Amino acid sequence: EVGKEFLPDVYPLIEKDFKGDYQAYVDDLYARSSLKTPHGFEQIVRGDTTYVLFDDPAASFAIDMLVKFYEFNQSVEESSMNIEKNERLLNEAMREMEADRVFYPDANSTMRLSFGMVGGYSPKDAIEYSYFTTTKGIFDKIRQYKGERDFDVLPSVTDCLERKDFGRYAAGDGNMNVCFISDNDITGGNSGSGMFNGKGELIGLAFDGNWEAMSGDIVFEPNLQRCIGVDIRYVLYMIEKYGKASRLINELRLMEKEKN
Repeated sequence: EVGKEFLPDVYPLIEKDFKGDYQAYVDDLYARSSLKTPHGFEQIVRGDTTYVLFDDPAASFAIDMLVKFYEFNQSVEESSMNIEKNERLLNEAMREMEADRVFYPDANSTMRLSFGMVGGYSPKDAIEYSYFTTTKGIFDKIRQYKGERDFDVLPSVTDCLERKDFGRYAAGDGNMNVCFISDNDITGGNSGSGMFNGKGELIGLAFDGNWEAMSGDIVFEPNLQRCIGVDIRYVLYMIEKYGKASRLINELRLMEKEKN
């Protein structure tokens, strides 16, 4: 739970005037805000002196958020500068220590392509992780973390998965694969990147890294570093079966594979 000292000033208002009912606050904001209307927008653009932007509840909410965001930036500025300085020193030290090694170039602000192998890993003695997860894991986590907001799943999603109408997207055993891991690197900003097989066919979308490799932005750990991607079959299944957007599926060229 987020500490009260980290919350914008609007939160005490919600507790006081709306008894903590966030939906009621949002409904009131939209009911009283002029920013959502063409007339309100016109007043801002034309500089209407009878319209005070800061009195609008939507503008007030945005200002509260910006003020708190600025406070956060100020509070971590010194630490961020120290981290950046030490990262440069570490990089310099590693280049001196491994002078014979060929380092890959800085590719910031460019398109880049990397390669890797799909496969599991062993984070510690006697523990082996497979290279893929299934919908069973979704239900396991719902039960394990019952009541925790971070693991809430919409009933409409679980109802869809419980029907097991996976069709052509199912694996060979009839289950639905959800995610897979590979020994690719991943860092902030990579999420959503396409993952392709050796034939150039889209097999997934990268979105995260495993817990054991959180130090990867500092030092790459080949035996532990894994990139997590969502299986494209699960994406297609959700589009077609859950989203009922078959028209999008019909626009794609899908490669039928042996189920595995």
